[in-house]
Amino acid sequence: MLAGPRMPPGSYQARLTVGGRTLTQPFVIVKDPRVQATDEDLREQFTWAKKAHDLLNRVHAAVLTLRDVRAQAEAWAGRVESPAVKEAARALARTLTAIEEELIQVRSDNPRMFPAKLNTRVATLMPLVEYSDSAPTQALRELIDSLALRAGMELAKLDQCLAGDVAAFNAICRDASVPADRPKAARQPLTLIYRATVGRWPRIRSRPCGGGRGPRHSARRAGRPGSRRRTASTSATPGRAPDRRSSS
Repeated sequence: MLAGPRMPPGSYQARLTVGGRTLTQPFVIVKDPRVQATDEDLREQFTWAKKAHDLLNRVHAAVLTLRDVRAQAEAWAGRVESPAVKEAARALARTLTAIEEELIQVRSDNPRMFPAKLNTRVATLMPLVEYSDSAPTQALRELIDSLALRAGMELAKLDQCLAGDVAAFNAICRDASVPADRPKAARQPLTLIYRATVGRWPRIRSRPCGGGRGPRHSARRAGRPGSRRRTASTSATPGRAPDRRSSS
């Protein structure tokens, strides 16, 4: 499971609302004094990690939306006898499938068997941005921008399909006296909003080339001074290094 980006040092508030009553608790996230990165570096890291996180969220939400619409169109095509509705449903499904195949790999659950698509590539970048206590490299920034551009092109195609092709399909259904396609969440014809809940994300493992754990992990496991995330006041869970930031 992928987690959200780590918050940089600063002052924050936790807000809990229950039964019309709101409780607010301020807290501060401080940096481990042994970390040499500046607060500005960590804020820059958070900015790019969140950008990748939000992009992945949009991609997954778009996949859920197009699958919902395609399933409805295919269901109506299987229940009615109108040739026009059947052909329009097939054309709509082909358009949505072409977009889906660019956003996510649909041919296999094993990403090593077929080329990685946009969602896998974005998900792989997220842990790389936060791999070290520093601002992301220029190469990572350029790669995130490149993937965002490519994903934006596919999402624009989906928006165009929802605004044009689905509306045309609904018109054909009305002419054939068949109820129009409607999204599951909001029962309004084709007024679709990308959903914030994207379900379970793929589990991503990132290791150095050659399959080894690398010197950074070795130093952490051996407890040598090379590990800057271990603190004397934190009891580390076996197999997991403590975070560099603590709240006070």
